[in-house]
Amino acid sequence: MTEKQLQPRIIKYLKNKGWLAMKGDYSLKGMPDIIAFRNGKTLMIEVKGAGIKPPPLQLHRIEQLKSLGIAAMWINNFDEVKLIIDIIDQKIKET
Repeated sequence: MTEKQLQPRIIKYLKNKGWLAMKGDYSLKGMPDIIAFRNGKTLMIEVKGAGIKPPPLQLHRIEQLKSLGIAAMWINNFDEVKLIIDIIDQKIKET
């Protein structure tokens, strides 16, 4: 699946799980494609097509966000992100 195919599918899944999710529109280069909010939590996801890895700047931004306590990641398949979202949702329910 391509990045363009994955992004709307991920946003729809997040919204169905109760997240406020959208495609990010930033002036800072290298920021993740998707930003989502739920119960005071922020999730940022860089989306790549199958077999594609983010370039160094995007990986650096993800690490910067993590250092600020933001759940940030990159994915290149829907099943992977679905599992991660479900795990995060479970942790939110436990708090």
